[in-house]
Amino acid sequence: MMYRYLVNSSKPHAAFDSLGKISLRLKKYAPDCIDLRARFDHPLVAVHYSPENKFLLDVELDKCLGLHSAAFSCSPASNHPFIRTLRAYAEGKCHDYSQSALFDFYASFQPQSAADVVGLSRESTHAAISNRPAFASALPWEHLSPEENEDFLRAICERDYIENGFKLTAAAGWKGWGPLSTEAGEAEFSRLLRVFKAIGTDGYQRHSALDGDIEGQILQHEDRYRILISRGQHRIAALAATGMSKAPVRFLPQVVSRSDAAFWPNVERGYYTVEQAQSVFDRIFHGHQPYQAASDVAKRIA
Repeated sequence: MMYRYLVNSSKPHAAFDSLGKISLRLKKYAPDCIDLRARFDHPLVAVHYSPENKFLLDVELDKCLGLHSAAFSCSPASNHPFIRTLRAYAEGKCHDYSQSALFDFYASFQPQSAADVVGLSRESTHAAISNRPAFASALPWEHLSPEENEDFLRAICERDYIENGFKLTAAAGWKGWGPLSTEAGEAEFSRLLRVFKAIGTDGYQRHSALDGDIEGQILQHEDRYRILISRGQHRIAALAATGMSKAPVRFLPQVVSRSDAAFWPNVERGYYTVEQAQSVFDRIFHGHQPYQAASDVAKRIA
């Protein structure tokens, strides 16, 4: 029927154009994603079986790192402020934002520049990182420059608030660090509880459309890997707080390997030296926070 319509249409080009627009919308809301959970349990193996499409895999939460470059472990016993807040709530020890580990985190971690976010000293870093705000904290392997990352994260922050029913802007703060306005902190707290309660009532409900999964990026060093969570920070924290040891995560068919540091975009552009880039990678890979002293991180890694 559709074929006859297209052939006999008095405006066939318009018809094909309409189909193209529909196709683009479908791709936006239902991206290709291959479910490899029944076949593999190791991302470094699975990535080679889906070279063109995103893929879904069950991964151990203690291999996952949350809240972006703050790099908190997503294991149930983690010091992650989202997970600590939900554990305390479940135990009846936390009833509002002001009592939460989330409040303490935003009060204590208030980076003054992008360098503070990635965990490098302002004195030693490129001006595009040391002199720009926290939103400019593009990681060495990311394709966005610090300036582009600042615009991107501000837009994501504002869209996030709108989509979750909060009338806030990026000026209120971002979930990855403080300071947050009281309204923004309470919004994050209520959103966290909402997700936690929904999972407790209905179980974890994923779907294959856009934003239907927790998403992550594979970091590799030799034969070891970690998963840096890019989407679904609240969901993975809620799963961890329920005691889950694994979660389904959607991946791009890409691997960030430490051995490739010299070729990473923001190293090639000159924003990071190879040594600085590897230092940032090592800190994140080993789950250390950016406000820990570099010497302490190096000591722990050794």
